[in-house]
Amino acid sequence: MEKSRVIVIDFLSEDPKLAAEVANAIADAYLVRQQAAKQQQARAAGEWLAGEIESMRRKVADAEAKVEAFRANSNLLVGTNNTTLSAQSLGDVNAQLAASRAQKADAQSKAKLIREMLRAGGVEPVRWYGVWLFVDWLEFGGAVLDAADTEQVRATAEVELEAARRDPYRALSRVFHLVGRRRPG
Repeated sequence: MEKSRVIVIDFLSEDPKLAAEVANAIADAYLVRQQAAKQQQARAAGEWLAGEIESMRRKVADAEAKVEAFRANSNLLVGTNNTTLSAQSLGDVNAQLAASRAQKADAQSKAKLIREMLRAGGVEPVRWYGVWLFVDWLEFGGAVLDAADTEQVRATAEVELEAARRDPYRALSRVFHLVGRRRPG
């Protein structure tokens, strides 16, 4: 039948059973051949697509490598939440800074409370400049810091202050350590 997907199979025989068997055999052979053709087309399309997919995979891998190289050369490496590592690092540092400031404020308020309690008990706090480990170790080792040698005192103080900047305990020691004198009376 023209412009349709219907086929007409005619087989004429004096034996109706034979006519039906031949027509059915031709129809079955036609269906098997059509199925085989469709499978061959699907197999060919699958093979072609597999090749295309592999080609695209290589292109994607090359493009990703180029992007990573560009990010590495431009310091645009991506960290969590799609941020650059530098931005992520800055955020981490800011969080640590905020936590340190909170700890410092807490320690300062405790020191203030202790000073007030000491004053109420008749003890006057004396300003103290923290832990002087290098001076303490000089004296422990038998060496004596000559207080009259201003150059030696200045150099020692610079070393102590630089160490206090680098060591968190020493930086906070000015807050935690307290020296006081009892008022006469």
